[in-house]
Amino acid sequence: MSRELYYECDARSFDSVIRRDVEVTDEDIKNLCEQMKEVAIANSKSNLQRSSVKDVTKNVLLSWGILKKDENEKIYPTNAYVYLTGQGGLRSMIQCAVFKGTTRTVFLDRRNYEGPLWEQVDEAVQFVLRNIRMGCRLEGIYRQDIYELPPDSIRELIVNAVMNCSYIQASNIQVAIYDDRLEITSPGGLLPGVTIDLMKEGFSKIRNRSLANAFVYMNLVEAWGSGIPKLMQAMQEYGLREPEFIDMEVAFRINLYRDQNEADYNFDMNGIGKSADKVPESADKVLESADKVLENADKVLINVQEKNIYDYIQKNNSITTAQAAECAGVKQRRAREILSKMVKKGLLKKCGASRSTVYLLNTESDSLL
Repeated sequence: MSRELYYECDARSFDSVIRRDVEVTDEDIKNLCEQMKEVAIANSKSNLQRSSVKDVTKNVLLSWGILKKDENEKIYPTNAYVYLTGQGGLRSMIQCAVFKGTTRTVFLDRRNYEGPLWEQVDEAVQFVLRNIRMGCRLEGIYRQDIYELPPDSIRELIVNAVMNCSYIQASNIQVAIYDDRLEITSPGGLLPGVTIDLMKEGFSKIRNRSLANAFVYMNLVEAWGSGIPKLMQAMQEYGLREPEFIDMEVAFRINLYRDQNEADYNFDMNGIGKSADKVPESADKVLESADKVLENADKVLINVQEKNIYDYIQKNNSITTAQAAECAGVKQRRAREILSKMVKKGLLKKCGASRSTVYLLNTESDSLL
């Protein structure tokens, strides 16, 4: 009997196995709880969702199987805790690569992401978004970037790969970008009782249930089983072919096919991607037109994240990097980048230094906001 089948028959998952060899303090637990809440807030898509994020406690982690008590009521971490924190000796990573052509012959770029699982997910998603094509939609003075593949679906698939990865195997999740497709491969085939047809209908069976509980809380995934039907719908709306699902028994692979004819690739200005046979206009022309609009807007054109930050300062007079991160739903590093761009556009001015830095509206600007 395989180790994985042993856990399955025992109604357990590998991520919930107790780790008596790893010591965990109350301070360690508190830090994890605080980090998870920060991630949940950063991934919230609305003020209502952000305000509804509750504190994580030791008891919550126990109920999720991230912590466990032994027969003497002593608390130990489980494999889920180890993977979430990147501590405890269990090695996991997401391997990302861009290949020339449609085979794994020539690398154009590669990255290995380790550490806490949610950071691996974020880095892998950003890697994909950096390496696929992007157009834009203009609404008045607002600009919204639109990728050739649905970003929410990309994130959902990478998160699903993590939640269903067989960490017992000595292999890693792989995210590969080819000229014709995005390929995501996770160690471990479909669990017993799950078929590709059932999966398309929304049926799911999670391999790592403790990690899944944490990911749902952190707003990394909406709900178990909803991702694949939404992916199918999103790809249809983008005018792309249906995703390909491959059960390799020892691994599971999903292919999202790109439009191979880059010259004919385009985005509908109403926001829905269209395939080449529906809209025979090049993406380069769309982006060229967008650049002209940007020049004419005299650097006033802003995106939704910048608008949220601008509105916050109008109401509260100033904003810190942490507050901007919460407003924009991003991490502080990304918030600093957004604020810096807004300063360059003349929308804001920076006051103070280091931890005392705040951002104010630039009253000398001719902004139309």
